[in-house]
Amino acid sequence: MSFLFDPSILQDLGLDAALQAKDITTDPSPGGCQYLLRPLRSTDFDYLRLLKQLTVVGDISESDFECDTYFIVVLEDLPLRKLIGCATLLVELKMIHNRSKRGHIEDVVIDEAYRGKGLGKLLVSVLIEVGKLQGCYKISLDCDSDKVAFYERNGFKQETVSMCVRLSR
Repeated sequence: MSFLFDPSILQDLGLDAALQAKDITTDPSPGGCQYLLRPLRSTDFDYLRLLKQLTVVGDISESDFECDTYFIVVLEDLPLRKLIGCATLLVELKMIHNRSKRGHIEDVVIDEAYRGKGLGKLLVSVLIEVGKLQGCYKISLDCDSDKVAFYERNGFKQETVSMCVRLSR
C-alpha cells in the first residue's frame, strides 16, 4: 500500500491538540481514537465514492499523481473502516516569485453522515499547515458561492475574479 505522500508530514504539523479534540489521530496503530487522518493510498477506492458526493468523477489511477504535487488527505472512521472525508492540496511551482510554490485547495468533502462536526474545517487547517511546510507563499481555492462563508471563517478572503474556459473532451 503506497501513500501519495509521506505520512510523517501530517505528524510533523503540530496539530496534535486540534486533532485530539476531534478524536482524530495520525498514528495508524490502535490507540482508541475514532478517526485516522492519513495520506490517500493507491488502494483507497472508497475515495471515489466520497468524491461523487461532491462532483462527477472520472477514471483515476496512481500514475495520475506526481510526487510532491498532490497532497490528498483522508479521514477514516476506524471502527467502520470507511473513508469519511478528504481534501486535496495541489502545489504548483511558479516561475514568478523566485520559483516559489503556490498551493491550491480542491475537493474538500465530508461524508453527508458526518457533516457539522468541524471535520471540514480541520481538513482545511491541515492542508494550510502542509502548504506552509511545503513552502507555499499563498494558498487559494475556488468554491461555489454557498461555500464562501465557510472558507471566510477559515481565514480565506475573496481577492480576485476566477474565470475559466470549459474544454470539450
